[in-house]
Amino acid sequence: GDEPGAMTPPLSLVPKPQPDDGSSTGEDPLDLAVVADRIGWEEKAILAAARDRGARAEWLNDGELCCGSREDLPAAGAYLIRSRSFVRGPLIAESIASGASDESVINSAETIAICSNKVTALARLRQIGLPTVPYRLVLTRADLATALDVLGCPLVLKPVYGGLGRRVMLVRERAVADSMYDYVEHYGQNFDRALI
Repeated sequence: GDEPGAMTPPLSLVPKPQPDDGSSTGEDPLDLAVVADRIGWEEKAILAAARDRGARAEWLNDGELCCGSREDLPAAGAYLIRSRSFVRGPLIAESIASGASDESVINSAETIAICSNKVTALARLRQIGLPTVPYRLVLTRADLATALDVLGCPLVLKPVYGGLGRRVMLVRERAVADSMYDYVEHYGQNFDRALI
């Protein structure tokens, strides 16, 4: 419990049995539904923290929802969209939102779209007065040379689109940057060729 050093109980994806006082129909709404394609350590921590605070919280596998609207899902006070898919997450968020300002859908389709594009996310952060890291948009090999001149090494190259640390490259030496860009040109597809 609340004692210092107390261990958090292990997370089970099987719903905990609820005491039956005769008044429950078994359809009690969840307090929190975590909508995700898989359960990673962050989702486990979110579910465990919610349960530790007495909330009914469960994972909804986004690959098994087949929802057309919120009525197709288990009832919940909040739906936390944590899909790692840049297709599924926004589509599910849009499908289950009751309107543009539905605060019960955490990570709206609009929020996911903003956060999926690092240039857009940085611009929004600057617009509201939050500090951001210096960056340069790298669309060509010439842009990479300019970014290296301006920012120096070490620097990090990241795809504009994407997340979860995929395709992130640490450049410690300028001489290695060209080889890294060769990799991006050869293996990058469409949006993966835009870097910051």
